[in-house]
Amino acid sequence: MSGEAEATAGPPGAATGGETTAATAPDAVQARHPSDAWAAREIATLKRATKRSVAAASGIGVIVGLASAILTTLFVILPNLKPSTTNLVSLSNVVVEPNVTFGQYLQHPSTVIALRARGMDIDDIRRRSQALQGDGGVAVDFQFEVRGYGGATLQTRWTLFDGDTGDRLGESEQLDPLPLTFVARKNEADIGTWEVWVRTFDQQRKSYFIRIEMYDVTAGTRLTYQDSSKFSPSP
Repeated sequence: MSGEAEATAGPPGAATGGETTAATAPDAVQARHPSDAWAAREIATLKRATKRSVAAASGIGVIVGLASAILTTLFVILPNLKPSTTNLVSLSNVVVEPNVTFGQYLQHPSTVIALRARGMDIDDIRRRSQALQGDGGVAVDFQFEVRGYGGATLQTRWTLFDGDTGDRLGESEQLDPLPLTFVARKNEADIGTWEVWVRTFDQQRKSYFIRIEMYDVTAGTRLTYQDSSKFSPSP
């Protein structure tokens, strides 16, 4: 063994763990205190526990990240699963079709389908409103959009106004066999169109406009409204 090796390894019988050199006498090396061995074991145990904790935390992070990715994908594919963060109710594209009798309104395909869907007999309505079949009026089409009102019962109504004076001339409660009433079921959006009939033939006015309103029946509050353009009365 070379002198360098002997200087590194120390003489036989030297206490393990102590650093010695060739110039150090064997009896000068102090034995390790028992508390040093205990501290070394505790540090080793702590290191192993730390490694396990880091590994477990990493595994939990992977699981949480995967779950978040899955939920995000569902929200992209099925947007109505995501709760709306904005409450929105709008009425738009209010269009008045002049010179429509009540009988013509009842014969319109969209009206017939809506009446039957609600279990209403179209022939029974015609019999009960026979005197009104020839009455003149207008059909009013509009579009609605509702967001964030899932579970609420919503309903529309209309008011007929004098286009020059702004006087109220009629309310939908007086004559509306098919008011729009529905329960908002989607969390994200309910979008659709509707048509109502408004009687105008006996008002003797130069112009009119119609206000469509939407109410939250559950809460008893009006949510929004939209006015039509002014129009001339039916001949």
